[in-house]
Amino acid sequence: MSWLENEARYAEQEFKKTASRFVELGNDFLHRLADSGVPELDELPEELVSGQELLGQSHFYFQEIERVAPASPLLLLADLVRGLLGSRQRMLRDAQDSLDQLLEVNSSKAQSDIDERIRESRKKLESEIKRSLAEASLVADRALAHAKPAQAAGVPAVEAALARLDNFEREIVTLLVPKQEHDSSQ
Repeated sequence: MSWLENEARYAEQEFKKTASRFVELGNDFLHRLADSGVPELDELPEELVSGQELLGQSHFYFQEIERVAPASPLLLLADLVRGLLGSRQRMLRDAQDSLDQLLEVNSSKAQSDIDERIRESRKKLESEIKRSLAEASLVADRALAHAKPAQAAGVPAVEAALARLDNFEREIVTLLVPKQEHDSSQ
């Protein structure tokens, strides 16, 4: 079964690469949120874990196709005569057809088995990413809910502070202007 093991190993490697990319994207997003400096975002979920593997065991088994010898004594006799006369073309064609059918059935079953394992693994990874991003969304919504009242309360306070600074600036300018005029007349 080395060809099947090689195909399964290849599928596993490709799934790991793809899963790692999605995990990396999810973690990058979580890091950007955490690095935003908003204190409420300290409650973000843990990083997603990389190294996802294909789930489940293979349920593949080779299909054997058994052909029953010709039921008719005349067909059996015809096969024997052809064999004795060296005309094996039909027997070889039948054998080739049987091998082709066996290969098609088994390769299709092997592909279906690997596809099913990938589907199960993808669903699990997708569920983990959705759960993590849903938690991050809840944390961000709570942070936004806290920020809106702070922003609303802060606007008038900032405007009042700016007005006070403007007044201080005017007073400083009026104090400095007469002094500069006095200094220039001496």
